[in-house]
Amino acid sequence: MKKLMVLALAAMMLVGCKQEETEPKETNEKVVRDSKEDEPKKESKYEHEELDAYSEVLSEHLKENKDGFAATLINIDDDYYYELAMFNGDTHADGAYLYTYKDGKAIDMATDGFPFYGSYGYMNYVPKSGYFSYDYDGNGGDDNGDYMFFAFSLKDGKVENLCSLERVFYYDDSSEDVFYNHNKEISESEYNELYQKYWYDYNGDDLEDLYYEGCSKLTSEDDIEAFLAENDADEVEVSYTDEDIKAMSPAELFDAFCNGDVEGEYIDENCDSHPYTLDGFEIGGYDANDSLSIGEPVDVDNDGELEYELISPMYGSMYFDCKDGKVTLFAQGEGTAAMCSCTTYDGATWIVHSDTTHMGRCMYFLDKYNGDLQIVDSMNLYWETEDYEEDSPKTYYFNDQEITEQEYNSYYQAIFE
Repeated sequence: MKKLMVLALAAMMLVGCKQEETEPKETNEKVVRDSKEDEPKKESKYEHEELDAYSEVLSEHLKENKDGFAATLINIDDDYYYELAMFNGDTHADGAYLYTYKDGKAIDMATDGFPFYGSYGYMNYVPKSGYFSYDYDGNGGDDNGDYMFFAFSLKDGKVENLCSLERVFYYDDSSEDVFYNHNKEISESEYNELYQKYWYDYNGDDLEDLYYEGCSKLTSEDDIEAFLAENDADEVEVSYTDEDIKAMSPAELFDAFCNGDVEGEYIDENCDSHPYTLDGFEIGGYDANDSLSIGEPVDVDNDGELEYELISPMYGSMYFDCKDGKVTLFAQGEGTAAMCSCTTYDGATWIVHSDTTHMGRCMYFLDKYNGDLQIVDSMNLYWETEDYEEDSPKTYYFNDQEITEQEYNSYYQAIFE
């Protein structure tokens, strides 16, 4: 705890010194302002004029972090301009360096005690509300720990620290918890009231997580230019006619589906079709529960045409057949006991559902599809123990027929290696 407070104090002193050194004298400031009154306004190269100012900030940050950093543009407050967030990494001391835009300038959002916001490359915010926050679990000492929560608001280019809550607790329950706000001791009820007001009241569907891993990695001036150009255009709602969709190539159709512009369908185990979209998922997101990444196209239904793949870190692959104006999800993971992938065996591609993470069993179920998305062949390979204990003797199977361990290993190598 003492170490953390010393660091915070040091940050406050550094910020204070920087302001003192760079603050111009009143007379000089007026002269500079008068001398530029007749100068024409510099034309922005971007639709979003704040990106010119952020370009300079990003370039300076790159000079100080030559190995690169991560950045993104977000809307914390309710105005037309983006805020800029930069992370140097995702360690304990890595928070978001934030900038906003006002009166033609990039404004550093650092405040006393907070040169950056967050820890472990993470913070929260509610878009267009002005609210942002982060928390931190610390180790106060040998016999106690502490939980800290900080909330802020951004309004008219200025940051206000709404609360700096801390709860000190003892591991052996030898002492009662102690509560603080802005380093002043408060009662537990006061703490709970503030925590309710500045966390639970904001912790809803609108709350966004901002992660280092979810930001763009910038290691050069070319990266910075590409990042700003990519974020310059406002999102435009796209609408396709049925004729447009039917005329799309498989790649165009899959791309439109991933962008949410085209609805897909899902074929269940009874061959019934259901509408399907990616609502609730985020391509390129950080949260393992709802993030997806785009895999390499592969012919998984053995018709000579490529299918498209999205990958979930929790459940494995999702395979989509994209043609004739339709996006069809026909195979996907069905939980940690049925992770989805594919493999090539015996001259064909097989969809694999596997269970390799549970004690006492290791199972692979394989299906071969045809171009009509019908299963034309199936097989299985697995071992299990009688009591599902890891150290118990294993019984091996291929297509539900008992085999030897050596035969199991031979099949495994032929199918998966």
